[in-house]
Amino acid sequence: LWNTLHIIPVEWFIGSVDVFWSSDWTQPPLAGARGITTIHDLSILRYPEESHNKTSYSAAKTTISANIVAVQGKRLSRAIEECEIFLCDSEATRKDAEELLGIPRSRLRVVYPGFH
Repeated sequence: LWNTLHIIPVEWFIGSVDVFWSSDWTQPPLAGARGITTIHDLSILRYPEESHNKTSYSAAKTTISANIVAVQGKRLSRAIEECEIFLCDSEATRKDAEELLGIPRSRLRVVYPGFH
């Protein structure tokens, strides 16, 4: 709902917050919070031909497969407008975010995943 219609700010559900951290697959609208999001990788944009890049329907199986490339592209463009900082889990992802999305380096931070 948030990715498709992009209505109803997250604060309506959780109350007022200073910062809201979203995943790289869902970007809810923000009423006043400062946005931060994580980008795990951008291979879907770097190699769209290798990703699910078309919407398909099967009446027989009653299934709909979304165009993941378009959905993720739309979500990321909203995140670029609404988020101040992007956490990238590798230097390669940071470079892809800068190159493929045009996000300025000053808004990108590399934070490596933790290990147990």
